[in-house]
Amino acid sequence: MANRSGYTALTIAILGWGASPPLVEVGLKTGMPAVPYLAYRFLLAALLLTPYMLLKKQQTLRLFRHPLVWMIGISESMGLIFQYLGQQQQVPAGLSALLSLLFLLIVPFLSPIILGEQLRGQHLLAVAVGLVGVVLIAADGDFLGLISGSISILGVVLLLLAAVGYAFYIVFTSKLRQTDESVDTFGLFYSVLVIVAVATLILTLLQSQLVPPPTSIYPWLILLVIFSTLIAFVAYFEAMKSVSANLASVLLLSQVLVAFILEFLFLSAEYSIWIYIGGGVIVVAMIIAVLTPTSSEVSDVSPAQGD
Repeated sequence: MANRSGYTALTIAILGWGASPPLVEVGLKTGMPAVPYLAYRFLLAALLLTPYMLLKKQQTLRLFRHPLVWMIGISESMGLIFQYLGQQQQVPAGLSALLSLLFLLIVPFLSPIILGEQLRGQHLLAVAVGLVGVVLIAADGDFLGLISGSISILGVVLLLLAAVGYAFYIVFTSKLRQTDESVDTFGLFYSVLVIVAVATLILTLLQSQLVPPPTSIYPWLILLVIFSTLIAFVAYFEAMKSVSANLASVLLLSQVLVAFILEFLFLSAEYSIWIYIGGGVIVVAMIIAVLTPTSSEVSDVSPAQGD
């Protein structure tokens, strides 16, 4: 079961990632294109960590030879890149958000195969309730609007691939963290960070030139790098030592709520009653997920019941 430190670390990650959409939104208003902004985020984070990681050169190089590290890095890159590309297509904003969050449905199908995690009825209920909350937020009262109008099939496919990438990212991280205790959290984060930085840089160079960021974007880029990248990802990798993939997939939905709260407080955003209802439903899903016993807890209890 996830311990207190695991929940604390995951909460920090959720707060950092929840702050990412508002920081990206404000940053893009400076005129910076989305894809170079993404590349600078991970390139700067990697550069900041490089001097520290050079002190642990041997351990870092060892991690680059670990197959699961590459799977984690590639799957995260896949999620980020396909999400950015999908959002550039003609897909309604609500549907775009819904599709990219469908990792919630994919993780429960991957975890029994890759992790051997046993699915329980309570967890499936948490997934179903969480999905209802996501749909309520994405639709914002206009449920037909999710599928009406001209929708790019390519955009839908790219966003679904993003959800698949995020799902594998969660599952592979869980497998590595809970099967190899010798892996250093900072070393793992740095290795994955370099892979993501290179992938986003290649995408940027293929789409356009890596233009220098305008000076007006520096405060938002620095906040994005420090809080939503360095702190959030380190906290996530630390949390996954004890938090199961199935539980994490539900709890990570709350980053949407963090984004709404920050936009309400600092960007004067206004929301309909549907957003509040959807947020409440996601909170219910999180409570159900936290109260659902894991496979290990059930196996520990079973012998006692048989005495």
